[in-house]
Amino acid sequence: MKLPEFKSEEEEAEFWDTRSLTDYLDELEEVTLEWSPEKDTCPGCGGQMNENFIDVQLNGLLIPHILQYQCPTCSTIKISEDALLRVNRIDTMIKQYGLAGMILQKMMVEQGIGK
Repeated sequence: MKLPEFKSEEEEAEFWDTRSLTDYLDELEEVTLEWSPEKDTCPGCGGQMNENFIDVQLNGLLIPHILQYQCPTCSTIKISEDALLRVNRIDTMIKQYGLAGMILQKMMVEQGIGK
């Protein structure tokens, strides 16, 4: 089957709502996509992001030195994956043990008393 020319996105949406893409596989062309998850590339505009470190306040606890990327072109801000994991782990511990319990557990581990 031959794909029609569409005059609008709405017309194309209506077309695909009633048909299967598999009926038109012969009409499609192969494309190669390249993707590299550059940590310092802005997901918004593709520009170069600047690195800086921030302190994050989480449930009364100050988490220092969190790596953040900021785009000078479109002002998009994102946090590094490692920092996000760190913040999520701390948040989970606070929810599980409470802030005082989390600090006590950390001290016990540092002193070889806890797990």
